[in-house]
Amino acid sequence: MSSTTTKPASKTLTQAVERQAGAGITLPPQPQTTGRLELIQVGRGVAACVVALYHCARHLNVGGHAPHLMSLLQFGHAGVDLFFVISGFVITHVHWGDLGRPDRLRHYAARRYQRVFPLYLVAFAATLALVLVAGHGLPNTYELISSATLLPVLPSVVVTGSWTLQHEMGFYLCFGAAIASRRVAVLIIAAWVAAFVLHHTTGFWPTMPERLAAMYNLEFVAGLLAALWLRLSPATVPRWALAAGVAGFTAAAVAEGTGMMNGYADPARLAYGLPSFLLILGAASRPGLRPGFLMRVLTGLGAASYSIYLFQFLFIGLVWQVWTHLPVIRDLNPLAAFPALGLTAILGGCLVSRFCEYPLLALHRSRMG
Repeated sequence: MSSTTTKPASKTLTQAVERQAGAGITLPPQPQTTGRLELIQVGRGVAACVVALYHCARHLNVGGHAPHLMSLLQFGHAGVDLFFVISGFVITHVHWGDLGRPDRLRHYAARRYQRVFPLYLVAFAATLALVLVAGHGLPNTYELISSATLLPVLPSVVVTGSWTLQHEMGFYLCFGAAIASRRVAVLIIAAWVAAFVLHHTTGFWPTMPERLAAMYNLEFVAGLLAALWLRLSPATVPRWALAAGVAGFTAAAVAEGTGMMNGYADPARLAYGLPSFLLILGAASRPGLRPGFLMRVLTGLGAASYSIYLFQFLFIGLVWQVWTHLPVIRDLNPLAAFPALGLTAILGGCLVSRFCEYPLLALHRSRMG
């Protein structure tokens, strides 16, 4: 990334990043990690698992059965904040050389489609199938189109958690505009920034779509800035950035868990977003870690993070249905179900990643190039 980096090393790093491109909660098949990206891969794995465990605790606490567990894992939703910063960083790093080159737009669009839609459409179809099996009616046509396209100006209602992918799509579209034409991209981003500022300061545009008005979008910008910093002046990255990011994220988690901060409010995006920026900046500027069993597990979880995120809700729901309908265990303390829910959500996502996500990606890349 530095101008002093030898060409072979730079090429290797760029190829490694491209294999991991998918940004945030969208992770490609990447069986091995190299160099500086190893810690980012670990971060993805940890974040995906924490988000899944958070949803397990939330599921159990619907009836107020797990308040202490819920308090402990309340911060888990902030894994999304980390994913969004990673998204901004990886996309910027991988496609920086494509900016202002319209001839690269097709390649960029194909890569983004391959990373998001094939597996998402599997989750979409599986969710609709379970809705029908459960005897519920299908969503209306508007809701189906909204969910299937992931357009950031429409609500997504079919696949739980797909709202994050709508934010991803918004960022992808903006970056794609910059590839097609830097001038057009500047105009689009300037218009969005103006509307965003007016919306949050004066309420001048009260009807601004929620996905475009959300503070989450600033976290993509944070990731973009981290990539630019590392590209333009890697020697100036503070050595304490990673430690400060971990400390800041932990402090925000404690504040939310103890009720001192509303983790869903706009200020929390800064409380989690800034430490995530430091985490990614510090992680990407450090050398690779010593390989070992734990590292293989964590990077493996990182490689499966997209599948874990997309399918966690399906696995949690299925295990809970089994749990509550088996006379032998349904009368147990609901907390006893937590390990089963968590392990199934995480391991189930890993299996989906291994036998569905990777083959789908290989198939689409072989056909689309």
